[in-house]
Amino acid sequence: RTICSNTLRVQHMNILQNLSIRTRLGIGYVVLTCALILVAVMGIRGESLTQDSLDNQVNHLNVLKSLGNSVLDAANARAVSARNLVIATTKEDANAETKLIGAAHEKMGRALKSVE
Repeated sequence: RTICSNTLRVQHMNILQNLSIRTRLGIGYVVLTCALILVAVMGIRGESLTQDSLDNQVNHLNVLKSLGNSVLDAANARAVSARNLVIATTKEDANAETKLIGAAHEKMGRALKSVE
């Protein structure tokens, strides 16, 4: 077996050595060009995947985050108005805070519906 495998190696090496230097250089340049094209295609594909991921982040996740923030803002406004209602000392202040609570509650309802 060793003699046979050594013979195959010698035959393969002889094939390359039998070629002229011009042909060997040409084969080398072709192999390098193919490797360069492969790397370029892989880079373009990676850039495309990155662009898709960025598009998803900007157009979908940020919209959801913005809607969530509007719900949070409406809930905070409602809570502040409820607190102010508890500490209101006059009837006019209590009525004003009650209206603010109603408005904040409606705003929160609209924000929740837009999240869905």
